[in-house]
Amino acid sequence: VLTGDRLANAKLVVNAIGSIDSLWADLKPEEKLAMIRSMSEDDRSVLYVGDGINDAPALAAATAGASMGLSGASASAVHAADIVIMRQRLLDLEWFYRKSVATQNIVKQNIAFALCLMCFAATPAIMGSIPLWLA
Repeated sequence: VLTGDRLANAKLVVNAIGSIDSLWADLKPEEKLAMIRSMSEDDRSVLYVGDGINDAPALAAATAGASMGLSGASASAVHAADIVIMRQRLLDLEWFYRKSVATQNIVKQNIAFALCLMCFAATPAIMGSIPLWLA
């Protein structure tokens, strides 16, 4: 967790969320941006969640940026984000994650099905049993 909030406040949130490995608090926007770039250079996927005007550079630099709350978020944060969550609920991130995993699985299944179908259709075409255009 990277945050500009005070350490005591950040610890309360991290304890409520649970299963957080590390916490950096009292960070300036340019420090958060530098850390995100550093993590991205290490081929790590970075999700950044923010809603303020100072979050826009970090949202743009992250692998995926999410802006929380359309009404409370700054226009620059909404513009820089890949995902705009309409409500101020962190639990919506979990829903997005589950949906993205499910979508990814469906895409993989479709690709596997198409490849299998092509292999089965191409075999008779190669042997000359059916015209190639029909395969």
